[in-house]
Amino acid sequence: MPRPDETSPPSEPSPPSDRTVGRRRAVFEEDSARHDQEARLARRPTLRAHVIAAVACVGWMALGLFLMLWSAHTTDAGYGRIAFYAGLIVGNGGILYTLIAAYIFGERRGDW
Repeated sequence: MPRPDETSPPSEPSPPSDRTVGRRRAVFEEDSARHDQEARLARRPTLRAHVIAAVACVGWMALGLFLMLWSAHTTDAGYGRIAFYAGLIVGNGGILYTLIAAYIFGERRGDW
């Protein structure tokens, strides 16, 4: 005689009860809230680093612009030329240095 589990078709799983669904939903909402909190805390150092890099870029731009404006103000052509090119180098080079450093630190931190 065949065993009952061999001849009978597999039964459909019973639908979960309301209590089970309620517990699962509560656990899901708790995990979701914890994940949101952790994600917010993990993004904080990255945001801080981006703000610092942006302020540094503005600082380099201001210093380069100051040197270029001073080159227009000075009466000596030699000093003016030196200040103008120094403004170009400081402004563009400082921004480039800041962005490269921010990228390297972001890689070490694991941002990307």
